Amino acid sequence: NTNIDQNNSRIIELEKILSTKESSIKELEKEKDILNVHMKSLEELKTKKTELETTLKSIYDERNDLKNKNIKLNLYYTPTSLTENSLIFSKRLMVKWWEQGYNYAKLKHESEDENSEGND
Repeated sequence: NTNIDQNNSRIIELEKILSTKESSIKELEKEKDILNVHMKSLEELKTKKTELETTLKSIYDERNDLKNKNIKLNLYYTPTSLTENSLIFSKRLMVKWWEQGYNYAKLKHESEDENSEGND
């Protein structure tokens, strides 16, 4: 009977250990899922950065081509960013951002015209 009690105690002890290990595995799986989401976000950011770098290079190349042809090209960068997450889109915010950017560029252009007229 003592042997059976010892075996039962050992079984209970092993089941507790197994339960603890299973809980640890579940926690690790949750952490793995969270890390995978972060990795995916980082990859998306990396892709977006590459796309932006390619676009900027294209703009600079085109601007340099136009400069070589003695064509004046004014580039204006908006003073604010529309969003840091391209998956979030608000038409209202985009319209407001576009109007602010347009007005900003218009004012910059007008002030440049005034400055260049004064120098002529």
